[in-house]
Amino acid sequence: IQLGTGGNTVIGLGGNYLGTGSASDGVMVFRNDNASAGFLWGVAGVAKMALTNGGNVGIGTTGPGAKLQINSAYAAGRGSLYTRGISDHGFIVVDTDSPTTKQAGYAIGDGNGADFTWQWFKPANSNDLHFYDTGYRVTFQSGGNVGIGTTSPGYKLDVNAGTTGVQVDGLTYLRAPTGVVLSQL
Repeated sequence: IQLGTGGNTVIGLGGNYLGTGSASDGVMVFRNDNASAGFLWGVAGVAKMALTNGGNVGIGTTGPGAKLQINSAYAAGRGSLYTRGISDHGFIVVDTDSPTTKQAGYAIGDGNGADFTWQWFKPANSNDLHFYDTGYRVTFQSGGNVGIGTTSPGYKLDVNAGTTGVQVDGLTYLRAPTGVVLSQL
């Protein structure tokens, strides 16, 4: 048992410590000198949260595979992850430190943790927003154009339907030769 050394106030046992970094910095320190171990927090003998020696945090798991992994049952009206701005806006922010070479966005998986069924993201070196599954489905350009079936819409609404055509209010428009505008009044 250790009770304070060199100006630090600590309580420890066998290389594990709880205390403050020093009397002046006010930092609470949890320290484990075992390089292969981390920390577990639990209730009634059941681990509920983990901090690995690699710096990953797990909530609902003791073996997180990313910087933050949350394993949770669905809660009605809240989902598995819920954030709420109190007296302010409620945003979840996804960003990158290299916007010219990296993309930022969200992905929805199929349950196996490896494949993503849908993704929506801002690509590198762009302010556009793409919706993607097995291909690019919808693009919102930063200038206001929207593309369906195209990543470079030239109009406020630009639809590339291929050979299937487009239906609007029950009227079907088939793909026309280049330069031909189809209209129905």
